[in-house]
Amino acid sequence: MKYGGIVIVGVGGTGVLKASEILSKFLLNQGFDVRQSEVHGMAQRGGSVITQIKYGEKVFSPLLGKGEAQYMIAIEETEALRYSEFLSSDATIIINTWRLNPVGMKPEPYTGFSARLFREKGFSVYEVNALSIAESLQNSRVVNTVLIGAMSKLFHFDSENIWEEVMKETFPQKLFQINMVAFLKGRESVSIK
Repeated sequence: MKYGGIVIVGVGGTGVLKASEILSKFLLNQGFDVRQSEVHGMAQRGGSVITQIKYGEKVFSPLLGKGEAQYMIAIEETEALRYSEFLSSDATIIINTWRLNPVGMKPEPYTGFSARLFREKGFSVYEVNALSIAESLQNSRVVNTVLIGAMSKLFHFDSENIWEEVMKETFPQKLFQINMVAFLKGRESVSIK
């Protein structure tokens, strides 16, 4: 493998950067050279956010070109569409079913549109109701960790023990347990196709 690419997209305040940190630490632990970049929208909370992770034997730039990401995690569904140009033709997408409606849009449900569109284009799509899972744990702030758990099940290289070590390294002790439970619930939410 020359290098692999992952994009994580969402809106400010939903944990995009923390999710990227967790994945980067895991990949480093697997022995890869890892580069990461992040772009924040105009608003810190609610603005568009994307992180790109590039990993491989030797990586010189953190930026992915069009069509270079094998994986996408969309913490907010609409953002998956915004950044779809980064997806390779055989990409796997994990989409949180939660959607932040644009200002001025009628509150009519249109969830699922992006997943359906991606499937029609031939992508492998996994929809995860991460907000519901997080709320069942009484902590809506662990949505990102639920989605990382779902993603972990799809990696070709996986070790639950390594993920646990990465989580311990990433979160303070008081937040480790809830995030580890959220991670495991995310793993359980995905059935490999």
